[in-house]
Amino acid sequence: MLTPLRYEMNLEPLSKCFFATGRSCIMHMIERYSPTNVILPALVPDGLIAPFEKKGVSVQHYRLNADLSPNLENLHRATHGVRPLIVVVHYFGYCMPTYHAALLAHEHGGLLLEDSAHCLANPDPSFGCADLSLYSLNKVLPVPDGAFMISRSPHVDLTYENTHKLEPLDDTALNAYRVHLSRNRVIAAAPTPKTDEDSEWLRMARSHSNAAYNEYYEGISADMAPRRASELSMRVYQAADFSLILRLRRANGEALVNGLPDSLLFRRDLPQFALPIRCRDAGARLEAVGIMPSVIASRWRVEPPGIEGDFWRENWLIPIHENIKVDEAAAMATAIREMFA
Repeated sequence: MLTPLRYEMNLEPLSKCFFATGRSCIMHMIERYSPTNVILPALVPDGLIAPFEKKGVSVQHYRLNADLSPNLENLHRATHGVRPLIVVVHYFGYCMPTYHAALLAHEHGGLLLEDSAHCLANPDPSFGCADLSLYSLNKVLPVPDGAFMISRSPHVDLTYENTHKLEPLDDTALNAYRVHLSRNRVIAAAPTPKTDEDSEWLRMARSHSNAAYNEYYEGISADMAPRRASELSMRVYQAADFSLILRLRRANGEALVNGLPDSLLFRRDLPQFALPIRCRDAGARLEAVGIMPSVIASRWRVEPPGIEGDFWRENWLIPIHENIKVDEAAAMATAIREMFA
């Protein structure tokens, strides 16, 4: 069973914190828990590893299997002789297994943190194994900021009583994200390009949107201090129907997955954020038929270099969004399938 974000946030007894960014949540957790060692997957987003580096926490990495699930044998070796904070990432909204990673962490006196930034919902906490869960609102809602972390562990009290007294993020970063969102809405409403001029307009619009997001990303990367989420983000978060969003994303995701052959699918199961498809060097071809793949590879690291880096060489991410119709998602699948027939 899956539980939407707001239900999980409101569960008691839990401690929790709500800040502008996931980086701020991690920084706060480090201050409360004081981990000496963190064990991260070999494929890791910059925003996840940066707070640990800034705080001087010893960082190790474990290898992943071909489906991006934790390689338990390698993870077991990485935990030898340390009290670890193990991190599992639910890549692109695929629910990764956490049970054995949690056992390993607890066996050595440590904890398990799951990065659920790409998830609208997570397994019911009564069956969940992670001690800490991190969520990012602007990965799942049209808002410029907002992230929260919940703790199921008596060893980590994340309570922060005076969040409302904090300063928000810098206006430059927030405004850049609003520009990014507004340009994406224009792109989403545009018809499939039929001429070279249409394709060029779409390429430029995409370029402008990416530039705005890069400005935002640089701003939040430089500022990991505790910041309160913006009023806009809080209002949208409180009003959002996460169950409805999840149902719509599932329907669109199923239309994509069911319309594509196994040869193009990274995995047959359904993610909640973006669908990886195996099509090396195909970004321009996808954009030419009006499909805007997600470009986030530059914000991820592969440590140490290994097979995990093949993911970005072999796959493109097709965003799974609630603001399109099922028949539009099915048409995208048809266009992709015909492109690689």
